Amino acid sequence: MIRQLYIWPVVGLLTLFWSVISVVASFLFPKRGYPHRCARRWARMILAANGSKVQFFGGDNLVKDRPQIFFCNHQSWVDIVVLTGYLPTSFKWISTKGVFHVPFLGWHMKRAGYISVERTSFRKAAKALDTALEVIKQGHSLIIFPEGTRSPDGNLLPFKRGGFVLALRGRFAVVPVTISGTRKILSKGSLRINKGEVKVFISPAIDLEKEKPASLGQLVERTRSSISANLS
Repeated sequence: MIRQLYIWPVVGLLTLFWSVISVVASFLFPKRGYPHRCARRWARMILAANGSKVQFFGGDNLVKDRPQIFFCNHQSWVDIVVLTGYLPTSFKWISTKGVFHVPFLGWHMKRAGYISVERTSFRKAAKALDTALEVIKQGHSLIIFPEGTRSPDGNLLPFKRGGFVLALRGRFAVVPVTISGTRKILSKGSLRINKGEVKVFISPAIDLEKEKPASLGQLVERTRSSISANLS
């Protein structure tokens, strides 16, 4: 009970502080990547305040010499905090339009160049994929939650295919990422934040420059199988 009385105010204050710092720094020093640096500090401070620990596995599977697309399972809003704080590379998010309207956080996301997707419009969703293609060509990696929403029970939901179409169009490396433990910290539909341990597994990349799956469906299934293999 005591945790709930202080942790949400702490999250709110940290979000306000680092969002403002990020926006101001992005105007003063536009080429120094401050939005990502601020986001990383924001995320690690939230996890530390909550007493949660993160274990990271498979860092050697990251593609070192070019941008990649990370496809991650999604169990909790905490997934975003964990990946922001501990994925050891710079990246951009593809997120639903509503998140950009969150006070303070939305400021940071817009200044950081994250990509907004409006799923209710096919035309606008297609335009977002074109924007994402240009972002990757500029050298930025992307993070996508192919389930499209948080899983209520931890089991993988059906994967949406838009991100995989993007990967095949640009022949970008697909990196499956499995996150375990975040649902116990903050489950879907709950406001209760618990202390917990999180494990992040980076599976070997599917390098579309060197190999091309026989079909879009095969690429989706290979990625899904890699993510599922590390779920616990």
